[in-house]
Amino acid sequence: MTKAAITKEINEIEARIYALSSVAVHSVTTDHDDKCDTINTMLEEYHARHHYLIGSKEYMVHFEGGGWNTCYGVNKEGAFENAVKAFCNGDNSKHAPLVVKSVSLASAEGIEAAMRLFY
Repeated sequence: MTKAAITKEINEIEARIYALSSVAVHSVTTDHDDKCDTINTMLEEYHARHHYLIGSKEYMVHFEGGGWNTCYGVNKEGAFENAVKAFCNGDNSKHAPLVVKSVSLASAEGIEAAMRLFY
């Protein structure tokens, strides 16, 4: 996800958490317990999604000319910037400099497939 999409979703989730919290505090219905359980479940789901969105995630870094590595970032743009800082410093004059082509959200299957290239 892009930084703009993450920011938009974070804002929507925070508004929903606020609204649900307000309803949970002011609920005075006859079947209060069932509705409170549902609201609390919804709040837990939104809190979990919020935590995921603001947290750092692992991204696969793809280099021009082939090769890969991993780095961390909160969003795709941040991961790309972190990859450039980490891998494209140009300190090693014996090798051609690395150029980051792209980053993608890492998955266990993707890393496993990339690791098979070394076997």
